[in-house]
Amino acid sequence: MTVSFGFELDGEPVEVVADPKDSVLDVMRERLGVYVAKGGCSPQGLCGCCTVLVDGKARLTCTLPVKSLAGKSVTTLRGVSPVDRAIVAESFTDHGAAQCGYCTPGIVLSTCAMLAEKPSPTDDDLHRALAPHTCRCTGYTAILAAMRTAAERRAGAERLAGPVVPEGVALATGERPFVEDIVRPGTWHGVAVFAPVPRGELTRLDTTAVPAGSLVLPLRSPGDTVAHVGDAVLLLAAPTLSEARAAAALVVVEVSPTPAPTPTALARARRRDGDVDEALGRCPHRAEVAITLAPTDAVPLEPEVALAVPSDGGIVVYSPGHDGETVRRAVSSALADAAVPVHVVLVPSGGSYGAKSVPRVEPWAARLALAAGAPVRLALDHLDATRARPRRPGAVVRGTAGTDAAGRWLALRLDVRIDGGAEAHE
Repeated sequence: MTVSFGFELDGEPVEVVADPKDSVLDVMRERLGVYVAKGGCSPQGLCGCCTVLVDGKARLTCTLPVKSLAGKSVTTLRGVSPVDRAIVAESFTDHGAAQCGYCTPGIVLSTCAMLAEKPSPTDDDLHRALAPHTCRCTGYTAILAAMRTAAERRAGAERLAGPVVPEGVALATGERPFVEDIVRPGTWHGVAVFAPVPRGELTRLDTTAVPAGSLVLPLRSPGDTVAHVGDAVLLLAAPTLSEARAAAALVVVEVSPTPAPTPTALARARRRDGDVDEALGRCPHRAEVAITLAPTDAVPLEPEVALAVPSDGGIVVYSPGHDGETVRRAVSSALADAAVPVHVVLVPSGGSYGAKSVPRVEPWAARLALAAGAPVRLALDHLDATRARPRRPGAVVRGTAGTDAAGRWLALRLDVRIDGGAEAHE
């Protein structure tokens, strides 16, 4: 059921037709083309990237139903006083408080709102304004310094330290696009459907209830093995994100569970050159180290997203990854057609921490785009991305190194053990 809602957006009246339960974030980004608010943890309301002001108060939009905006005023960074926006953005740039920049627009908006209410904020005021926001890069020290500087500059106590850096201001205000902000005419939206259990045999994959206007691309067939919870069994695309999500919810996936195999080591390799024990015994200086690395789920704020655009018989893939050649090879392999040229455009990434080292959404988006004959943007929400991405397995490193009296290396013994357990499903 869709209903018409009217509200004010950055000083202008707007009217949207949407399901009352649709989030304000989805409506702003997909219906109104407002990309300054970002969808980090969406829809969990944990990171603050999607912050806007509703009747002057900071609100998280990924958990806010659009029906609650009826008759109200919504302000994004674009609707803030240009002077205040410039002062805060330039202060963040001067202090290096943006870094990847994905969370920064939300923090800048909260800072502008706080300074409008409290021109001379205390440290407690700064911390309260930051409380809803998660930043993966800066450790908050630079952010707090930028907020203090913005307050001083706004009060006229300090002037700009140097020339304005346009790139930094665009980053801080959310105007520099990430992949999910890039728009191409006629773009479809892709989603992935995952296995419901960690391991087993796929017994049923039923898409008969999916509307005819959707594109369905199975990745598995009944009888295939599902290896882990991040194993996608089907890709689906539709003209709008809400349609794609609704269609994906109608797919029936049944898996007969099977026991997980006994864990084994990822790899074993040994190398020995010379008599290490004898060499270490002759060393007047020795150092020993023992390091334990816990299993890590590398979690960026930016969603794992890719945009694939058919072009001149080939495919152009916009990726937030770090290695264009790795992405190109992964897409080419997934297409299984060497005659299809693949061009990769690396777009600045909203953090990574190892999460985007394995191309996953790029091949999926490319396959859907070629099948649809139209651009396809495929993004995994926070939960699905956590299921799908490889973990960084735990490890234990022990080593002994020895040198002679002059500090020249004579011997090294190194023992590295990497967990081959469940988190190493790649």
